Amino acid sequence: MAALLAALGGGNGELPDDAELDGVLQGFMDELMSKEMLEEPLRQLDDAYPGYLASHADSLPADELARYKRQHEAVHGIVAIFSAPNYRPDDPVTSKRVVELMGLMEQVRSIARRIRG
Repeated sequence: MAALLAALGGGNGELPDDAELDGVLQGFMDELMSKEMLEEPLRQLDDAYPGYLASHADSLPADELARYKRQHEAVHGIVAIFSAPNYRPDDPVTSKRVVELMGLMEQVRSIARRIRG
């Protein structure tokens, strides 16, 4: 922890100010939400959803099935954004949409665990 704080303070051992900390945290979040980190696992989920939903359509309550279908739409939307030929990671509108879709996914995240086994 001390090494991390030292790195955040520029090596001088002082704690970073709020602006520096905000910048570090934003960079960390940007990395976590990047195409490089998300695309492959989301593509795998996108591919797995139809089979899972079809094989469980009769056993899932209707409201749960509807939530999972919405989550699949969110996953598919993110994959489509990342696959678009004009995708630019620095576009704030695109970045905001990815964050919104990730939020929708989070609402019913338990299906991802089921699909992946």
